[in-house]
Amino acid sequence: MGFNCPRLEEHYKELTNTYIPEMVKYSDVLHRLSSELKNDIIKNNPVKIFYAYDGFISQINMGLPVKPSIQKMIPDIKKAAEEAFDIFIANDTTLPLQAGLLLKEFFEVSASAVAGVPTQKVRIYSAHGYNVYAFKAISKAIPRQGVPLYAGLFALELRRVVETGRYVVLPIYVKAPGEQVQYLEIQGCGKPLCDLEKFYAITSPYVLNVDEWKKRCNYDENTIFDTESYD
Repeated sequence: MGFNCPRLEEHYKELTNTYIPEMVKYSDVLHRLSSELKNDIIKNNPVKIFYAYDGFISQINMGLPVKPSIQKMIPDIKKAAEEAFDIFIANDTTLPLQAGLLLKEFFEVSASAVAGVPTQKVRIYSAHGYNVYAFKAISKAIPRQGVPLYAGLFALELRRVVETGRYVVLPIYVKAPGEQVQYLEIQGCGKPLCDLEKFYAITSPYVLNVDEWKKRCNYDENTIFDTESYD
């Protein structure tokens, strides 16, 4: 997640070692889960409940049942995990580092399309849940959809209104393969189809070019990573 962006990794470590008041309302499920896991999640930092939830869901998706007592808590764990995930990803420090370059690409491609410059019409990227959520959050798509499921999809569509010729942006979300397509809105736009120029104005504070991204990340192309624990 932060291998090529040290500042991003540092920020996540700061969050996991900082008191997070937004997690207080989940004290009950945090206490119950800590008891089940024999691990004090509250002491170790409540936002880490996301990692527990991610582990449970991965286990369930592989056909391996979790303990009945934990299965019963899954809905409550999910709510707490989604709050923690949002705290991790959707903040002004991490959003530009996670998805600022991708947002800039949308700016450039949409501007080219409007100008009549031939451009690739569909762009598809494979991504982890972190990346999907970050792109959704940086686009100001609402309502928030929680932690992305495996093979979920988020996209920004550039559309041209035939009657007026104006260009608009429509955020699209598919929770999982086979699920119904959801048409979201852009926060601050005031209508389902957001005028392209207004979308630019709303989201432009998060756009980064490559040089600025490298600077903010403390990026070093000569860094050597210890990958032993991942091999």
